[in-house]
Amino acid sequence: MKRLLATLIASALVWACSDNASETAGATSETTNGIAIRVVDAERAPLALARVSLYSKADMVKLDSAVTDSEGVAVLASPAEECFLEGIAGKDSALMAFEPFDTAAAEVELLPSATVVLRVEDFDSASLEKLRGMYLMQTPYTADFRDGTLLFAHVPAGMFSVALGDSVVVENVKVDAGGTLNLDMDVAGNSAADTTVAADTSAIADTTAAVDTTARDTSVALDTNALDTASLDTNALDTVARDTLPASLFEDFDDGDSLNYFAEKHPNYGWYFNELNGAKFIRSDSLASFAAALDSNVERGYYLSTKFDLGDSGMVLIGSHIGEDTAYFDMSSLAEIRITLRGDGDVYVALEHYMEVEENSFNKALWYVKATEEWTEFVLKPGEEIIMPEAHEVEFNTISKEIALFSIFVSSGTFLEVDKIEFAGVKVE
Repeated sequence: MKRLLATLIASALVWACSDNASETAGATSETTNGIAIRVVDAERAPLALARVSLYSKADMVKLDSAVTDSEGVAVLASPAEECFLEGIAGKDSALMAFEPFDTAAAEVELLPSATVVLRVEDFDSASLEKLRGMYLMQTPYTADFRDGTLLFAHVPAGMFSVALGDSVVVENVKVDAGGTLNLDMDVAGNSAADTTVAADTSAIADTTAAVDTTARDTSVALDTNALDTASLDTNALDTVARDTLPASLFEDFDDGDSLNYFAEKHPNYGWYFNELNGAKFIRSDSLASFAAALDSNVERGYYLSTKFDLGDSGMVLIGSHIGEDTAYFDMSSLAEIRITLRGDGDVYVALEHYMEVEENSFNKALWYVKATEEWTEFVLKPGEEIIMPEAHEVEFNTISKEIALFSIFVSSGTFLEVDKIEFAGVKVE
C-alpha cells in the first residue's frame, strides 16, 4: 500500500498542470490557447489521437504539433508566417493530409495515404544511390532508397513535383488517396504514371485509450562517476550481419496509448515519467497526457519524443511496468534487447527486479548506450551489462526470472526519442 501511495503521488506531480480537454471541444477555429482544428475522416467522423503539425512554408521547419482529443480536436499555436498543415492518423500513417494552412478553417479531412515508387531505368545501384535526397516539393517528404528503387512510403493525396536539390525531376505528379503510384523515369528525367491500385486501410486505428497515470516513484541514482563510458561498446546494430532471432514487440508507440503491448496478456500500468534530482521535462511540460509525449512522421509512425532540462546533476526516467505492482515476468530466455532511439546524451537501459532492496530502489540489469542525433537501433545482450552491486546493478541472470520494470535513464543531453523496443528470445504467453 505504501508503494501504491507513492506512485499515485508521483503521478500527480508528473502528469499534472495539463491543458484541459474541455477547452478544445467543438470545432471552433479561435480559442484562448490558439487555433483549434477538428480532424475527421472521409465520413466526417472525428479522429482521436491524430497528430497535426504546422510546417513553415519558407523552409519546411516544423513550428508546432499537437495530438487530437477524443472529439478529434487539437489546438495549435497561432503561426506568425505562412504554413502548411499536416495531419497523420492510424497505424503506419494510414490516413494523411498536407495542405496550405487556413487560419479560418476549423476542420481538416484525412484520407488514406499513398505510396509513390520511382523506378529508374538504365541506372546501376551505385548511380541510383546518388539520387538519395529526392523529395516532394513544398513538403517534408523525402524518398527512401530500397531494393533498387526510390520510395515515398507514405504521402498524402495531392498534386506534387519531385525534386533533387534545386532541380525539378518530375513535375505535376497526381497522387490519389490510397494505393501505389509507380513512376517510370528514364535517364533524362522524363516520367509517366503507371498504375494506381486499391489501398488497404485495415491498419487505421479507431481507439482512444485512456491514459494510465499510475507511475513508479523512484529516487534511484546511478553512480556514473566510476563508469568509463568511453570504453563501453554501445553495440550499434549491423543490419547486414544480424542473425535474425524471433522477437516479441514490447512497444513501437503506434497505438498511441500509454500501455505497452505486453499488457494485452500481462496487465500492467504501462508507461510513466519521473524527474530526479531537480531535472525537469520540457516536452511536454508535466506531460499532461501520454499522447502529448508522442510525435510522428511518415517513416516511423508514432514515436516517443521528450525534451528535458537536467540542471547540474539531474536525471530523467522513462519507464514502463511489465507486471502489475509486485507481479513480474520471466525473461530468462532473453537473447537481446533491440531498441531504436536518437538523442544527444548518455542513456542507460535497465530491466529491474520486482522486489525493493531499498525504498523505491530495485536490483537491475543495466546497459549503456551513447545516443546520437541519427535514429539508431542498439542491441543489448545479457552478459554485457554494467555490474556495480553497490548501485544495485547486477548480472541479468540473477534477476531474469522476476522482471517487473523496463527503464530508460538519461543522465546528460537535452532530448531523447524512442521508437521500437523488442525482446528477442522472449515469448509472451
